[in-house]
Amino acid sequence: MNFETIENLVRRLEGSSIVECEYENGTSSVLLQFAPTAQAVAPCSDPSPVTPEPAALTIDSPAVGRFFARHPLDANPLVATGDRVKQGQQVGFIEVVEVLRPVNAPCDGWLGAAQLADGALAGYGTALFALVPAES
Repeated sequence: MNFETIENLVRRLEGSSIVECEYENGTSSVLLQFAPTAQAVAPCSDPSPVTPEPAALTIDSPAVGRFFARHPLDANPLVATGDRVKQGQQVGFIEVVEVLRPVNAPCDGWLGAAQLADGALAGYGTALFALVPAES
């Protein structure tokens, strides 16, 4: 099973009412879990999250995998709530089949609260962080 097969499965299932799907192909299998809504995702246990403005965006997962706010070999997260980020700046990782894929900010702005706990499973398009865009 390759990454394209998994991406095709995710594309076909996103937006449907399916919450979990197990796909087997010969000797490989994958279990996909989707959150019914973005609000159903458990927020980080940060005691003082920054509340984003109404015009806030989200930084979404680029793939299905496990979300990490820091590199496994580094004790410090890449960014913290309230940090100023630039377009394309790396803010986390998605681990897909033991490969770390970068999660990048889509625009300049200030990082809001984490929407998913570190180490949690993320579906394609799952909100990972709130982002308040910088004024142009």
